[in-house]
Amino acid sequence: MEIEYLLLTKKSSSFCSNIESLKNFLKADTSIGFDENNHILFLGMDLHPILVAELNIKSGEISSKDERYFYLKIKCSEQEKIDEFAEFAEKIKMNLKKIDSETAKVNTLWNDVGRFYAKKAYPLINEVENLMRKLISQFMLINVGMDWASIAIHEDIKDKMNRKKELYEPLIDDLHKSDFIHLSDVLFQKYRTLSIEELNRKLSSAEKNSKLDFNEIVGFIPKSNWERYFSAKVDFKEETLKTKWSLLYELRNKVAHNTFLTKSDFDKITGLVRDLKRVINSSISKLQDIHLKEEEKEKLISSYSPSSMNLKANKAEKLVMEWYKKNYSNIELITQSERDFGFDLILVTKDRRQMGIVVKYVKDISEKVVLRNIEKTTSFLDNNISLEVDEIHVVFALYDQPKGVIEYFDEYKYDDKKMKLIYGYLEPELGFIPII
Repeated sequence: MEIEYLLLTKKSSSFCSNIESLKNFLKADTSIGFDENNHILFLGMDLHPILVAELNIKSGEISSKDERYFYLKIKCSEQEKIDEFAEFAEKIKMNLKKIDSETAKVNTLWNDVGRFYAKKAYPLINEVENLMRKLISQFMLINVGMDWASIAIHEDIKDKMNRKKELYEPLIDDLHKSDFIHLSDVLFQKYRTLSIEELNRKLSSAEKNSKLDFNEIVGFIPKSNWERYFSAKVDFKEETLKTKWSLLYELRNKVAHNTFLTKSDFDKITGLVRDLKRVINSSISKLQDIHLKEEEKEKLISSYSPSSMNLKANKAEKLVMEWYKKNYSNIELITQSERDFGFDLILVTKDRRQMGIVVKYVKDISEKVVLRNIEKTTSFLDNNISLEVDEIHVVFALYDQPKGVIEYFDEYKYDDKKMKLIYGYLEPELGFIPII
């Protein structure tokens, strides 16, 4: 197991100006020591070693700036002591920050502990995510039936599924394409069963008759499906459940985006998954006790539009495809990818060059958003790509025209190819409009 840190400090400071003084600074913590073989030791309260690790330190100066750097590699061969190693490495990092709390910067370059916990966390998150899909699928299919899936899913989405030969499971397919955080909308999104027009009509009638039955207008109060059908049967508060799902979503993103996961993060994931599994499994067991009236089924159908984001993203793909047709005169063929090549569009030029296009439908194109989407794209291509292409484009299609000045990356290096980045926004009448 290895963990690598890069410490940056001010060169003008004489404090911890070389490797020996840095080691002496670390030893000021009574839980950190060194032996005659230059191993770094994690010491217990009795000053006996809990863990022994190899430490390699390199130092240098950044000539263009008033900065000094220290590169630290900590290596432990005792795999069974990963928790102790995680605690020790975190302690070292915290002490490095104390060299100068205002200017010192500690960057984690590599963290096998974080990768270890991320690998352990993924199947836990995957299990609870699919349990939620199972709950939603059974709830909708048992109470509303497969007709609902055919009605609710937009024709454009059906066409895309048909090309992938997945139409036989439209509801299940759509749920598997829904973002983790949006899955819970089926249970927690509040809606009314009485429209404003119906409410006005009932109030007008009551005014004439001097009578108003509260039960007739209670449907105007927004309620979620959890409140309507599950809260009385499952002993768990809706807000608590929503909060736990949101917290797990944040931690899931750390795993999905290859951020190093700490032991504390993993412990939180374990606790959240345990609580959520208990509630979801309990809810699944109560499904047979839930019976909807016909009018409730109709309201349920209209309350949830499962394909909204998929539909918008599919529309973005089509508008981008039209833009390529208009602006690239040497294109011979352009199609939406029919198999999982890792691209949304495949372009073939007249000279038989192939271009793979990835379309990202996004809210903004800040540096953080762009880099995160590039990271997700390259990770996906690494694991799924099955088609060799000569050129890769990533198209960022914004919901709306951006406001203000935006700085852009023009290209990104991937697999010895230049990944061209294209930015634009969508106009219903005009299509995809490039920004630069």
